[in-house]
Amino acid sequence: MKKILISGLLMVGASAVHAQTICDEEWESIADKFTQGTDIKAILSMWEKKKGTCGESSFYYLKLGWLLLENAKFTEAEAAFNKGLDVDKDNDVALKLALADLPFQQSTRAFADINWDLLNKAHVRMQTFIEEYPDLPDGYASLTGVMLIKKEFKSVIENGLKAKKLGGNPYAYRNLAIAYYEVAQDKNATVAASEAIELSESLQADAELMLTVALAYSNLKEFKYSLGMLRLLVQSNPESQSTPEFQRITSHIREQYLLHQEAESY
Repeated sequence: MKKILISGLLMVGASAVHAQTICDEEWESIADKFTQGTDIKAILSMWEKKKGTCGESSFYYLKLGWLLLENAKFTEAEAAFNKGLDVDKDNDVALKLALADLPFQQSTRAFADINWDLLNKAHVRMQTFIEEYPDLPDGYASLTGVMLIKKEFKSVIENGLKAKKLGGNPYAYRNLAIAYYEVAQDKNATVAASEAIELSESLQADAELMLTVALAYSNLKEFKYSLGMLRLLVQSNPESQSTPEFQRITSHIREQYLLHQEAESY
């Protein structure tokens, strides 16, 4: 999940923040290093040195908060986001969304198991964001992540469809696909996954999504596409094939395929 959330943050940074800022080019060079795999601690240090270039701007603190979050400095990240809100109003929406999402990030990253108090805190913050910005897809998309962990799949679908209606959001489609599978709507799961990957190819490396969709195709007896999902996952995320979950699911799909072939032979 982490890889996808990072990608999502970078996408929001490119589209939802105020574009006219003196440090746009500075951030582009930082973002390039991020996508090239430069150590996140080094990137944070680079950006902190850009304060002189950027000045006291909400843009600077928005990006600083995201980098602090990626370094698991959650308290400092929240302070940076709040500082950005105090400096100017140019990036209020992105900063408020980041503050709403931050407890969710912390609940899934900072502990061995899910921290339910933080997850519930994120739920409340996201509801507040949606109440303030009901016509933006981002709040609904973020809420799907919370509800997916809570296994409230009907709520994931409800909020995912709201996000879809208001505009394309790969994270919403991703969570929709998993929720559809969990309620035995395999065809809808495959459609949502295709929409997610079309918007963000980086999702091909998301093991949870790709394994789920492989299972959905297997249930539909579309084994060619099931195999295709597994191949894309391994190509994009080679380490995934060594996990117990990958082994378990591929074994299950193989058994389904053999049973299907046996039934077809009669």
